[in-house]
Amino acid sequence: MKTSNYLFGVLFLLFFGVSISFPLDSEKNTFIASNQVISESYIWTGNVLNFNGHALKDLILFGREVAVRGVVEGDVIAFAKRIEIEGEVKGSLRGAGETIDVRGKIGKNVSLAGKYVNILKGAEIGWDLLAGAQRLSVEGKVDGDVKGGAGEGILGGFVGGNVELKLRELTVLPTTQIKGNLIYSASREATIPKEAKIEGKVIFNPLPTQPPKPIRMRAPLSLRLFWLLSLIATGAFLVLLFPRHLREMGSDMLERPWLNIGWGFIVLIVTPISAIIIAITLIGIPLSLMSLAIYFIAIYLSTPIVGTALGLTILQRLLKREDVNLYLSMAVGVIIFYILQNMPILGWLMSLLGICWGLGGIRGALGRRIRAGRLANG
Repeated sequence: MKTSNYLFGVLFLLFFGVSISFPLDSEKNTFIASNQVISESYIWTGNVLNFNGHALKDLILFGREVAVRGVVEGDVIAFAKRIEIEGEVKGSLRGAGETIDVRGKIGKNVSLAGKYVNILKGAEIGWDLLAGAQRLSVEGKVDGDVKGGAGEGILGGFVGGNVELKLRELTVLPTTQIKGNLIYSASREATIPKEAKIEGKVIFNPLPTQPPKPIRMRAPLSLRLFWLLSLIATGAFLVLLFPRHLREMGSDMLERPWLNIGWGFIVLIVTPISAIIIAITLIGIPLSLMSLAIYFIAIYLSTPIVGTALGLTILQRLLKREDVNLYLSMAVGVIIFYILQNMPILGWLMSLLGICWGLGGIRGALGRRIRAGRLANG
């Protein structure tokens, strides 16, 4: 279909600068030996990474499993299902995943989001820890403050500053040492053992038992309904033009969610920076403006694309068959994702992850299209 070729060609202009900068092989397992030195910032995507070397700058990692056991002079940014940090990171650590285990030494700040976030015994954090998790365990050493939220929280290590947590339940172990204050909100007050040493104040703020009053939406309901219908209409137009591409894209996004989110994050950050650099040349201003326009269109399209991927997996599991109606899948998925985007507190995070996931899916589809064209041309 000519329309398909034209749109893929235009989108290629948007992502070309990103795609040629990084490897397209996302199935690889990589081992970096202890005697290897990485002199430049190392950007890796793949299946499993075991990093035992010495990085003189930053590590930016996207994959299924990531283990850093070497020395990193700069920062580590990691998006993976499982993240293990056992070496020394002299900068900051930022990451998101299902399970995150930190056993090593982090020179500066640590910011983590995941299902299980564990600062294990032997871990040392030079500055502050900021974390959000279903289960947060802090049994290592944090020289600064500990802040965040969790369903279940466990304190058992050393904290040089204050601890401020909002959670459902807090467990304080006898090995806990807190130089500052312990301020927490929970459904019930924690039992603090006599052996635990808290030099500051202990302030417990009980969570309200009554459901909070609904927050009045800023935008009128009619406007929100109009926006939802426009997303569904856009999704239906995409299904009409690219049914096969959307199915392939949805399958890839569901098989490798963190990898696609990581690529989408790169596209989200790098594209506007590249457009600004191009605009500085003056003669590149038209190309820069066109790139930014396509960039914002791609961000808008990320919602129906993510909705299609979600709808496909939901209907396939409910109906117990692979061949489900693509229009219905898209509509169901867009509605569910729209509800997630408008959740209180976590809505902004859902929107950010959705944008990155959708942009990563588009980048993956373009990469497959380019490789198929090269094979067809011999």
